[in-house]
Amino acid sequence: MITCVRCGAESDSDDYCDQCGASLAPIPPVVQMPSIARACPQCDVPFDDGEVFCETCGCDLATGEVAPDEPPERALGWELTVGVDPRRWRQYASQRSNDAPPPTPVAMRIEEATITLGRGAESERRADIDLAAATRDTGISRVHARLEPRGAGDGWLIVDLDSANGTMVNAVRVEDAPCPVYEGDVVFVGMWTALALRRS
Repeated sequence: MITCVRCGAESDSDDYCDQCGASLAPIPPVVQMPSIARACPQCDVPFDDGEVFCETCGCDLATGEVAPDEPPERALGWELTVGVDPRRWRQYASQRSNDAPPPTPVAMRIEEATITLGRGAESERRADIDLAAATRDTGISRVHARLEPRGAGDGWLIVDLDSANGTMVNAVRVEDAPCPVYEGDVVFVGMWTALALRRS
């Protein structure tokens, strides 16, 4: 007796089921066809059936598109703080028109590009950053100094642009050559303006 795979009935016949008429011939075994080697459309590395992404380049094997790289981490930028040195503020009190308290420091994010520092005025030569607007320092020249990035996020150089009152880094006067400025240094310009650069 043979059991029908469709209805489960026992049949005396060996070709068709006596109950449902289904064929009782043995089912041939499924023969696995050899897989055809397929290659990634981006890098030509072979992959097996069932893989979703190429292990070599990350290509989506269904669409052929390469997975985007992780977004790069944002590079550290720089912040320039423009403030007043209290000792110099008191020292030059007679130069000011009033006895107002020193202005609050102003911090601004700066890009790693060459930046001119000075005092705003209606003239052809104008600074990128008007320091006097933040400090009320009349001793700042119209185009006082220039900040230049050192590259690779390794600090800055400051160049005095023949200013009337000079530029100092940590109380050392900047002469004709560019002077390095690092995080933590204090740059003095004009009569009482103090600048500081820090990574942000």
